[in-house]
Amino acid sequence: MDERVEVYRDNAKEYRWRRVVMDVKREIVAESGEGYVRKIDAVRQARRLNDGVTIFDVTERGATYSPLASADDRDNDSPPQVVDE
Repeated sequence: MDERVEVYRDNAKEYRWRRVVMDVKREIVAESGEGYVRKIDAVRQARRLNDGVTIFDVTERGATYSPLASADDRDNDSPPQVVDE
Protein backbone atom coordinates (compact mmCIF):
# COMPACT_ATOMS: atom_id res chain seq x y z
CA MET A 1 0.00 0.00 0.00
CA ASP A 2 1.47 3.34 -1.11
CA GLU A 3 0.72 6.35 1.12
CA ARG A 4 1.53 9.97 0.46
CA VAL A 5 0.54 13.48 1.47
CA GLU A 6 -0.32 15.95 -1.27
CA VAL A 7 -0.15 19.72 -0.81
CA TYR A 8 -2.51 21.47 -3.21
CA ARG A 9 -4.27 24.76 -3.84
CA ASP A 10 -8.06 24.87 -3.48
CA ASN A 11 -10.64 26.94 -5.39
CA ALA A 12 -10.25 29.78 -2.86
CA LYS A 13 -6.50 29.84 -3.71
CA GLU A 14 -5.54 28.59 -0.25
CA TYR A 15 -3.11 25.75 0.35
CA ARG A 16 -4.34 22.47 1.87
CA TRP A 17 -3.00 18.96 2.39
CA ARG A 18 -4.57 15.53 1.99
CA ARG A 19 -3.26 12.08 2.91
CA VAL A 20 -3.85 9.61 0.09
CA VAL A 21 -3.62 5.82 0.01
CA MET A 22 -2.90 4.37 -3.41
CA ASP A 23 -4.05 0.77 -3.14
CA VAL A 24 -6.59 -0.64 -5.58
CA LYS A 25 -7.95 2.86 -6.03
CA ARG A 26 -6.86 6.32 -4.87
CA GLU A 27 -8.50 7.04 -1.52
CA ILE A 28 -8.26 10.19 0.61
CA VAL A 29 -7.96 9.10 4.24
CA ALA A 30 -7.27 12.47 5.90
CA GLU A 31 -7.20 16.14 4.95
CA SER A 32 -6.54 19.54 6.43
CA GLY A 33 -9.49 21.09 8.14
CA GLU A 34 -8.54 24.56 6.99
CA GLY A 35 -6.83 26.39 4.17
CA TYR A 36 -3.53 28.23 4.57
CA VAL A 37 -2.50 31.46 2.86
CA ARG A 38 1.14 30.37 2.71
CA LYS A 39 2.21 27.01 1.28
CA ILE A 40 4.88 26.58 3.96
CA ASP A 41 2.18 26.61 6.66
CA ALA A 42 0.30 23.77 4.95
CA VAL A 43 3.55 21.82 4.59
CA ARG A 44 4.43 22.35 8.27
CA GLN A 45 1.03 21.13 9.43
CA ALA A 46 1.16 18.14 7.08
CA ARG A 47 4.58 17.18 8.50
CA ARG A 48 3.36 17.48 12.08
CA LEU A 49 0.37 15.22 11.51
CA ASN A 50 1.81 12.77 8.97
CA ASP A 51 5.28 11.94 10.26
CA GLY A 52 7.25 9.66 7.96
CA VAL A 53 4.97 9.99 4.93
CA THR A 54 6.38 11.51 1.73
CA ILE A 55 4.92 14.94 0.95
CA PHE A 56 4.22 15.81 -2.68
CA ASP A 57 3.63 19.30 -4.05
CA VAL A 58 0.87 19.18 -6.65
CA THR A 59 0.52 22.97 -6.98
CA GLU A 60 3.52 23.69 -9.19
CA ARG A 61 3.06 21.28 -12.07
CA GLY A 62 -0.59 20.30 -12.12
CA ALA A 63 -0.83 16.51 -12.21
CA THR A 64 2.95 16.00 -12.10
CA TYR A 65 3.95 14.93 -8.60
CA SER A 66 7.20 16.38 -7.30
CA PRO A 67 8.41 15.19 -3.90
CA LEU A 68 9.32 18.06 -1.62
CA ALA A 69 12.90 18.14 -0.43
CA SER A 70 13.48 16.38 2.85
CA ALA A 71 15.43 19.30 4.35
CA ASP A 72 13.77 20.51 7.54
CA ASP A 73 12.38 23.97 6.79
CA ARG A 74 10.19 24.24 9.89
CA ASP A 75 12.25 27.13 11.27
CA ASN A 76 12.37 29.39 8.24
CA ASP A 77 9.72 31.03 6.10
CA SER A 78 11.24 30.34 2.70
CA PRO A 79 9.08 28.28 0.37
CA PRO A 80 9.76 24.55 0.31
CA GLN A 81 12.23 23.36 -2.30
CA VAL A 82 10.94 21.14 -5.09
CA VAL A 83 13.09 18.22 -6.21
CA ASP A 84 13.07 17.46 -9.93
CA GLU A 85 12.56 13.81 -10.76
